[in-house]
Amino acid sequence: MSLLVFHEARVFDGEQMLAGPRSVVVRDGRIERVVEPGELPEGLLAEARASGSLIQQPGATLLPGLIDLHLHLIWDGSDDPVRSLALETSEQTLLKGVGFAATTLRAGITTVRDLGSVHDQAIRLAEAVERGWIPGPRIIASGRSIVMTGGHDPFWGL
Repeated sequence: MSLLVFHEARVFDGEQMLAGPRSVVVRDGRIERVVEPGELPEGLLAEARASGSLIQQPGATLLPGLIDLHLHLIWDGSDDPVRSLALETSEQTLLKGVGFAATTLRAGITTVRDLGSVHDQAIRLAEAVERGWIPGPRIIASGRSIVMTGGHDPFWGL
């Protein structure tokens, strides 16, 4: 069971900034409770200190994870990502996606919807994140796109 305690942070709950500093207890990747620092049970505080999972956050602001509803984890953001894909091996493209998944998570985006990838690579990334092999957001992957003849990016569609 994993434990993280973010201590003495400001908290935006998605609708409003909560008054005063708060402690946020996270167990197994889920928020268990949000309390004023003085309301945190001493045993829990001691457990977090002993395990190195107490993260002092005075002055920091915590907010819910962000969701990106349209992205392609294997695209590089260049002016011509299709050309970039054409110059890479499948393995290189997948490794690039691993890096982009980690970068996305570090940016505070905790869930993404990937709307198309060659060779179902977004599905492979989602599996790797779910199994804990790589860091990344929760990935809802569509796999290959359904594309009409002559339509948008026909090289990777069905």
